[in-house]
Amino acid sequence: MTLPAIVLVLLSALAHSTWNLNSKKRAASLSYFWLAALWSGLFTLPYLWWQWPLVSAIPSSLWWLLLLTGACQVVYVWGLVLAYERGQMSVLYPLIRSLPLVLLLLLSAVFGKLPSLGASGGILLVVLGSLLLPMQHFKDINRQHYLNLGMLFVLMAALGTVGYSWIDALASKDLQALAPNQSGGQIALLYVLLQNYAALGLMLLPLAWQKWRQPQQELIWHPKAGHWSALSTGLLILLTYALVVWAMTLSDNVSLVVALRQFSILFSLLFGIWLLQEQQSRPKWLGTGLIMLGLVLVILYRH
Repeated sequence: MTLPAIVLVLLSALAHSTWNLNSKKRAASLSYFWLAALWSGLFTLPYLWWQWPLVSAIPSSLWWLLLLTGACQVVYVWGLVLAYERGQMSVLYPLIRSLPLVLLLLLSAVFGKLPSLGASGGILLVVLGSLLLPMQHFKDINRQHYLNLGMLFVLMAALGTVGYSWIDALASKDLQALAPNQSGGQIALLYVLLQNYAALGLMLLPLAWQKWRQPQQELIWHPKAGHWSALSTGLLILLTYALVVWAMTLSDNVSLVVALRQFSILFSLLFGIWLLQEQQSRPKWLGTGLIMLGLVLVILYRH
């Protein structure tokens, strides 16, 4: 793996943790992420226009998959919003990042593809690290750390991630088959943009439900909705993905790229403690380290 690829992946990890910091600082709502998706969609319209011949050739079966993955994105974002309302970024972010990968591996085991010894060890480290994260000291064993609404919404966000990851593995291959002459990066970028547009439309459904429950609330166009912050978040989300795709074109080992992305967990811990003034503790530092090590093992030894 080349030095430029390493730098790009680390910048991507930094961008990912930064947009999460943005949303946590703003106490972001679902409408905030709708605005972020709108801005990123507007900025990428030229690319969509350039790819229009391919977009117009997409069959209905693939459009259904795009709608499904958009729905899973909405579940993920909604879970993220509700989780951040109830807990610390330095605790919740590592869980939201790590749990989907573990769930996908366990789901594969259910279908008969058992994880390797290294991946199994990685899962155990992730579980142990997750148990340590909420603790203030090593004797702070309290079920309320784990049996609460915040953890329930972490699971919601993780299930949304599992859903769109599972669908993306199928749908992106179908899209690539429609344009075999285009690079994987070009197809991947188009796919993510189409996924964003699907989520943008579907997010209006829960927003309409919120409006029905609270008719007096201005959900989107209110001056305090955080338009500039949502703009920066939308652009950071695009940058996160673009940097990863770029890094993958410079590396012959995709697993190493995915493993290095886990540095975003460390960045989130530092942001939470230094910028959000969240509590720090030895169990939290150790738990974060164990989760990062466990994820690297899962990624490198998952096959």
